[in-house]
Amino acid sequence: MRSRRSTSGPSADTCVRPIPTGCSKKPTRVDPLPAARACGLAALAFLLFLSACGRIIPETRIPPIGAGTALGAGLQYGPPVTRLGLSGADAGAALASFRESCPKLLARDDASGLTRNGDWKPACDAARAWSSAGSQDFFARYFETARIGDGKAFVTGYYEPEIAGVRHRQPGFDVPVYGLPPDLVRARPGDAPPLASGRQPLGRYDANGQFVPYWERADIEDGALMGKGLEIAWAADPVEFFFLQVQGSGRLRAPDGSVMRIGYAGQSGQPYTGIGG
Repeated sequence: MRSRRSTSGPSADTCVRPIPTGCSKKPTRVDPLPAARACGLAALAFLLFLSACGRIIPETRIPPIGAGTALGAGLQYGPPVTRLGLSGADAGAALASFRESCPKLLARDDASGLTRNGDWKPACDAARAWSSAGSQDFFARYFETARIGDGKAFVTGYYEPEIAGVRHRQPGFDVPVYGLPPDLVRARPGDAPPLASGRQPLGRYDANGQFVPYWERADIEDGALMGKGLEIAWAADPVEFFFLQVQGSGRLRAPDGSVMRIGYAGQSGQPYTGIGG
């Protein structure tokens, strides 16, 4: 930080010498010491002024830029799949999940750079008819492990609550879990002002054909959607179900131990208000 130079008083650039005064004709001896002191004090004051208004900015350490893709970070072959300790149950669940993922895997662009769409086709074709009893053999044949970079990884997680719930209504399970209602639509152009994003707002058309906001949570809890065949499950606790909705997805565990996973399907167009709002 640079300071502005003072416009008055002694400075470090010019030293003021004392001027003799009075009527005496006798030459007055000028002691050079006070002048030197004045210069020194001026310089000291200037330095103190700088230290008061300035601050030392620490040097910023810029972290090194990592590789843009997993492939760019370096690739090495890892241990065989058979050495991973994959149990039969885990392999069976993984195979079932892999079958469901195949349509996406065959269509997506792998941002990691490790695979291309066609690389998945042999495994996806084989997975259709592969017995779950031989799931370990499936992964040993069609998959291999790899070490990316130095092998260190940052793993993130996602919390998925599990609450009591059943597919069909029964005593103790009275909180309806609705699927996406068919009357939740976007307004036709001209029926409502567009949003700031340019998209048409979400809502519904009433009995008169007018576009109106969709039902609020209170309306839905009071039965606005009841009796329309939209119930896909029933939860036991309304508060637990509320927080599951806020989270976006979760699992319903029935008394017999079976689990049903439910997830986000859409929004009503109503603004979000927290439970404490």
